[in-house]
Amino acid sequence: MGKIKKAFLNMSITVSFMILMLSFAAIATLLSFATLEYSQNLSYNIKISYLQSGVIPYTEAIDDSGQSIREYDTKNLKDYFTVNDKFLYILYQALPFVLIPIFCICSLVGVPLLFYIIKLKKPMELIISGADKISKNNLDFEIQYDTKDEMGKLCQAYEKMRASLEINNHKLWRAMEERKKLNAAFSHDLRTPLTVLRGHTDFLEKYIPEGRVSMNKIHSIVRIMNNHILRLESFVENMNTIQRLEEIDISLKFISFDDFSSQLQETAKILGKDKQVAFSINTNLSNINVDLDVILQVYENLLSNAVRYSKHNITIACETKGNILKIIITDDGVGFSKEALQDATNPFFRDQHEPDKDHAGLGLNICSIICKKHGGNLILKNDPNAGAQVTATFKIYNTI
Repeated sequence: MGKIKKAFLNMSITVSFMILMLSFAAIATLLSFATLEYSQNLSYNIKISYLQSGVIPYTEAIDDSGQSIREYDTKNLKDYFTVNDKFLYILYQALPFVLIPIFCICSLVGVPLLFYIIKLKKPMELIISGADKISKNNLDFEIQYDTKDEMGKLCQAYEKMRASLEINNHKLWRAMEERKKLNAAFSHDLRTPLTVLRGHTDFLEKYIPEGRVSMNKIHSIVRIMNNHILRLESFVENMNTIQRLEEIDISLKFISFDDFSSQLQETAKILGKDKQVAFSINTNLSNINVDLDVILQVYENLLSNAVRYSKHNITIACETKGNILKIIITDDGVGFSKEALQDATNPFFRDQHEPDKDHAGLGLNICSIICKKHGGNLILKNDPNAGAQVTATFKIYNTI
């Protein structure tokens, strides 16, 4: 029975509806014929009982074979019935005219009703319930209706839509959270130069009219204010840079791996001319389909950091595994602090022990954004035998 039900649920809506309709029609026809036969038998039994009782008058005749034949007055047969038998006789005669239309009506009503209960009720309830949850911004649910008919396909499409909405909602939420963090960091870093500018402005406004400030002091204050104005301009430019990165489109182009590695090595020679740079390659690909410009942007940023913090040596490893390109840069500096390992890719992050206080703290954040745009990631760790190690990964499209 379970297999029959499952097979019926997997049938298309049209086929299953036709099967139900034909089944109900066959049942209604069989019941109608059974009702006709049954009512005729009951009526006949009443008639026979009166004919055999001798109550009904008859005439006798001799047929050609010489046998006696009784001829009854059947036209007025009901006049001889008792009241109860007459009622039963009429009831049996009318029974088909009552039951057969009922069978037809039940068939007409039963087909769509049973079809709705078996084929439509559950998936419609799931979809309506899901729509209600979505309208309340609740995407933490799952629609499961495993049939191969149109309603099953509709539920699967609905579930894909819900899953897509959930993913997009999480992405939007993360983007909003990142934007909040970025704005908070930006506001925090703006506070210091603005405070300095406000303090010097108040100082000049108060003491210049009184003639209590020398020209040398004024020039010194103006230089300080100018530096902080340049810092503010740099912050604004950095914010614009991040905004542009969020809107960046990856432009793929095939390039031979030899040409690609040569450009990396040439860049390493230029940026790391004062350091000992070791370069290694590990790949079985002859060509890669990547956005060379954005990869070089990440590479140059990471290499510049390694040059800044290394003591003497820098190692660069370029390798591929499947459809992932890895560029691993290790220096022999002091490595990342615990705080940096956790937060260095956040915007405007600067380590408390950072010797360079002038940088905006956006380099690793920009690299992380670009890597994710290219289907990869940025991984920070400390090499136990050296210093800091940064791994930039990128997705390779249509490897050859």
